[in-house]
Amino acid sequence: MKTRALLKPATLIVIAMTSCLWGQAEKSPVEKGAVPQKELLEYVSGLNSVLASLAAERYAINCEKREIWVFTIHQGSQIRKYSDKTYTVVSLPVVQEGHRGAFCQYASAYNGFNLRACESFVREGKYNEAKNLYEVLLHVKPCGDDQFKKETEMKLEVVRNLAGGKDMAANMKRFSDLTVRSDVQVDFSRIEGLKPTIVPNVLNLKLR
Repeated sequence: MKTRALLKPATLIVIAMTSCLWGQAEKSPVEKGAVPQKELLEYVSGLNSVLASLAAERYAINCEKREIWVFTIHQGSQIRKYSDKTYTVVSLPVVQEGHRGAFCQYASAYNGFNLRACESFVREGKYNEAKNLYEVLLHVKPCGDDQFKKETEMKLEVVRNLAGGKDMAANMKRFSDLTVRSDVQVDFSRIEGLKPTIVPNVLNLKLR
């Protein structure tokens, strides 16, 4: 049976572009005056947004297949894929250490959609589903992010209380407080299923 590609060619291209940028960043082009710092930061931010949209596309595909994937990374040259029939863990290979940041970004962006899924599970009263997925995300966290670990552990503690029927009102309020977002969130996972607006000719579009 043929195995479907884990990452689309476009995804690999953008990861490679970002990896190159990370490699250059290690040589400190900003300090050398080769790249203005503001432009470099904007460029990195833009590439991160593209990686997030590609991760969202992959997440949407997996949702359609009713599969729960979690991404992590490892040093090596081969993609690793594991499944216990409930969760699928995909570990992306970091061939060159200077590329680690780009692959971390992709894995973290994808797993961010799983975090949103956990929040939806809690709102729907599916506390065990949220608890189990939080545990998997903590176990395979891709980049040793201490802030992610701290925040997710706090949410997991609350969800375990909810799953055990402990002080439901207080724990729901606490969970709500832990998941408040102050920034604007774009749901990139809608890209795959978004219906296009039909126009006579795309050359007539005014996109800016």
